[in-house]
Amino acid sequence: MATATKTPKTAAAPAATVTAAASVATLTPSRAYLTATADEQTGEITETSRFRYLPGHPKQIRADLKAGVFNVNGEKVLGKTLSFIPMSLRVFADNILNMGKKVWAEVYFVDETGAVCAVLEPHRYQAPQDLPPAQLRLLDNLAAAVRRHRYCRDLLYRGTPELTHTATHTETGLTVKIRPDLLVVTPRLGRRVLVDFKTTSCRDYAQFVATIEQYDYDRQAAFYTDVLQADRFLIVGVQKKAPHDIWLVELSADAATMAQGRKKYARLLRAWATLHQPVLVT
Repeated sequence: MATATKTPKTAAAPAATVTAAASVATLTPSRAYLTATADEQTGEITETSRFRYLPGHPKQIRADLKAGVFNVNGEKVLGKTLSFIPMSLRVFADNILNMGKKVWAEVYFVDETGAVCAVLEPHRYQAPQDLPPAQLRLLDNLAAAVRRHRYCRDLLYRGTPELTHTATHTETGLTVKIRPDLLVVTPRLGRRVLVDFKTTSCRDYAQFVATIEQYDYDRQAAFYTDVLQADRFLIVGVQKKAPHDIWLVELSADAATMAQGRKKYARLLRAWATLHQPVLVT
């Protein structure tokens, strides 16, 4: 759902002053994922999200096995039992967070408030059967390196993995989908943190940072951040070769990098929309 905030107009001022203020506000909205427009008659400034959320996005019910309780999106605790009306059950195998394939059970249901919810829980670990032993050992080593890292381990525990989000890009009308590796919502302030895991052959941290523009990580960071109106975007680099170092890069902390990424994804969306415009045949 798009959010809109309105800034009340100031006391009476000359028309030229109102026009100038409107022009500045249009160029500099309060948040990067918003666009600002001015009412030509009143000078009132309105900020609107670049994206409009589609209805029907499900809540996710998670089982906290350590505490022995269910919760909503890792935040609201529901208790030790859960009552629901089941709608569908899906059992599938997927490689989540590059930790090898696991069998997952996903249940969609309607809760007591009438909201559509989903429970996604792993069945048990199963190593992929179609990979050579050397690659299986590499996957195990990379997964172990991530779990040994205290900050990453905390993110994995608190975050929601690979949940698909759908939105509409306001400027072009295109429907877009994203699937972040991990979404963490801070319990106290509700800040959204997006985490993306990247395996890399880089020798050190400096070389890894240098690949951000090369592989368009800036575009991904800006796009994902704007769609979910997230507060932070963090890349976790996992070194493929020993010693399997872990490198953390917060792209959202660099305004220039995020601005460059926004230009990249906006250009691609406009090009796609132009290419697929309906043609009127007379």
